[in-house]
Amino acid sequence: MIHRSFRITAARINSLELATVTARSLQTPFACLIGLLFVLLIASGGASADVLSGDIGSHDPSRMIQCDGVYYVYSTGGRMIFSKDRLHWTRGPSPFVGGAPAWAKTMIPNSEGIWAPDVIFFDGLYHLYYSVANAKSDTCIGMMSSPTLDPKSPNYKWTDHELVVSAHKTDQRAAIDPCPVFDAGGNLWLSFGSNYTFPATRPAIFIMQLDAKTGLALSPSPTLTPLQTGHIEASYIFYHAGFYYLFWNSGGCCNGVKSSYTIHIARSSTITGPYKNKAGNAGGDVFLASYTDPSNGEEHGPGQIGILSEDGVDRFSYHYYDAEGRPVLGEGILKYDSDGWPVPAAQAAGGQ
Repeated sequence: MIHRSFRITAARINSLELATVTARSLQTPFACLIGLLFVLLIASGGASADVLSGDIGSHDPSRMIQCDGVYYVYSTGGRMIFSKDRLHWTRGPSPFVGGAPAWAKTMIPNSEGIWAPDVIFFDGLYHLYYSVANAKSDTCIGMMSSPTLDPKSPNYKWTDHELVVSAHKTDQRAAIDPCPVFDAGGNLWLSFGSNYTFPATRPAIFIMQLDAKTGLALSPSPTLTPLQTGHIEASYIFYHAGFYYLFWNSGGCCNGVKSSYTIHIARSSTITGPYKNKAGNAGGDVFLASYTDPSNGEEHGPGQIGILSEDGVDRFSYHYYDAEGRPVLGEGILKYDSDGWPVPAAQAAGGQ
């Protein structure tokens, strides 16, 4: 989510709503002819990227999710974009009419709107988790649900279920950047968190179990298990071949081409950890950092990963800042190295 000393303003978030980004397609005039293009990127952190076009302005994108043959992505500011092919994207109506819900505005006075939503489907409904924060480090995560993501469907209706978890400055943690995830046994969990305004020795990423029917906390005082410490945020957990892979961001965002966001990765055999890097130590390894794509130009400060598994292919989405400093949606393909670690496809030599 947003580099948080919690200094971002509502005006900064709202500026995203004005950034209808078509620069990527202008920079790649043959994009409409090549369609799906995979390019070799430098080994320091490149992704085998799909060439995207249309309205791809996005900050803190949710995972891509499919509903009736259409793909949807939600992002900070309440923004929604959709696509029939995952390549060309169109702006759609926000599910957050009027911004943050009234209960969240009351709980988090002077909030800065909707941050970093994520969406998952279960029990016949699409569940959209979102965070709300203010400059005083008061934060909360809420959830709403709808039978469909298609705004034109007669069944399209978002019902807000209010609070999932909250945190305030005295807690020295933040309830932002929600990631709902099912474990291998069918239990529902939520990873979340940040502590950019607190000491780096404090836990930053937490996980809590949710009710797999309601999608809400199991109790008013849920058990929070810390997963990682440091000035980090934007967690995402993905299960593959017996391991849970935890992704997160370090560095800073919201500074255009000077953004230093970097995506890290660690893994564990249990969803509650401990999560370790490839060397078996605490912390994580770099998954994706700033780089230059020979086809699509500069990509600065990649962050907020999400993963779509479909037809035997695992695709990851993320945001980055283009050469003009605008946050846009990116997409790549995951492969797996000889030890089972997810890597961007261009780095999967000797892997699966």
